[in-house]
Amino acid sequence: MNKETLLQKIAEEKNRQEEQNLSPFATPNSAAVRSREENIV
Repeated sequence: MNKETLLQKIAEEKNRQEEQNLSPFATPNSAAVRSREENIV
């Protein structure tokens, strides 16, 4: 798997997770994880 494909897969996975975080069924944990990721960046 080349680098571009891998980066695309990661981007798609991240977008999918963000959509889940915005859903009404999101766990309280998802917001904590998202804020922790933003602190790392």
